Amino acid sequence: VSFSWGYQPPPAPTSGFVVDQAGTLSPPELVKLQTQLTGIEKKSKNEIAVLIIDSLNDESLEDIAFTTFNTWGVGKEGEDNGVLLLIAIKDRKMRIETGKGVGGELTDIQAKHILDSLKPFFKDKKYAEGIQNGVEQIDATLEHREANIPHKEPWPTWLWVLIIALIVIVYISLSILTQDPLWLLSLGLSVLSSSGSSSSSSSSSGFGSGSSGGGGASSDW
Repeated sequence: VSFSWGYQPPPAPTSGFVVDQAGTLSPPELVKLQTQLTGIEKKSKNEIAVLIIDSLNDESLEDIAFTTFNTWGVGKEGEDNGVLLLIAIKDRKMRIETGKGVGGELTDIQAKHILDSLKPFFKDKKYAEGIQNGVEQIDATLEHREANIPHKEPWPTWLWVLIIALIVIVYISLSILTQDPLWLLSLGLSVLSSSGSSSSSSSSSGFGSGSSGGGGASSDW
């Protein structure tokens, strides 16, 4: 889904929360940032994404942030607890885009204060240090909402064993009474298949279909 006619955001990261189109971060710096963001998501369930681009190419900073945020779906579905930090290197501009669910925790004024604190880092070209500092401030400002997120836990092993054993017992019993027990076996396999697929989908990675209403702040350095 596209939210802007002029700008097409890069594909969302398949793992992690960073896209560095400008090649600004070294491999060790990128790994460190990825680890930081992944740790925040595991700890708080909030999703903080980072997009570094080389240039705005005459596009609006706000449009790029809004389009990227909603195309990627930063934040958990129903919680909208995502934040995007966008940095345009050549234009020396940056923006914090907030999800609809965190506007009361990370206000536009607070986002502006965080961006202002990053200016000294970026002026000295200490991009990795500045981004990590900004991410720490965003994380500290956001409410940790792990208790508010419903978790879909996979079925325990003992339950799978019990279900399979019951199906086998019923199948053998019916095979003695009737010559056509295949419908029951098919039904049992169908239940197992659908349960397995739902378990695998609950553990899928990537962003969680969050959305932004355009809140946040922009600045330059």
